[in-house]
Amino acid sequence: MRYDPAKRDALLADFTPAQPPARLGNGARIAGHRWAEDGQIQVAWQVEQGPPAAEYHFTVYYFDGESAVAQTDGPSYVAAYWRPGDIIVNWFALAQQDADAPSLELRAAMYTYPGIERVFAVDAAGNPVADSVQLDD
Repeated sequence: MRYDPAKRDALLADFTPAQPPARLGNGARIAGHRWAEDGQIQVAWQVEQGPPAAEYHFTVYYFDGESAVAQTDGPSYVAAYWRPGDIIVNWFALAQQDADAPSLELRAAMYTYPGIERVFAVDAAGNPVADSVQLDD
């Protein structure tokens, strides 16, 4: 099967796009998020290159400008199966912020597992620019 950008766009149509930079140094790109009816957050990401040598987990969290105030972690997808163009959606148990709550940033990142080394967001040249990707605006 050939990669079809139109199908990708249709799959991601109801996801809120991640804020740039969303490309990670491990060959993944965080595409966006949406809230499921059951209250879980769904994070969509795309394989741009792979498969990588390491296994990865996600962390999704609210950030108050200094530290994470609520966080959930979980596995991504078995690295041996990563193929460029694949779109994966991971579900996480993280409650949606109340409208009257203090302003928090919703962020996501990947890290190696079990090594727990953060994967940085990178620019077009592959230079690290951030330790996580902002999901909301």
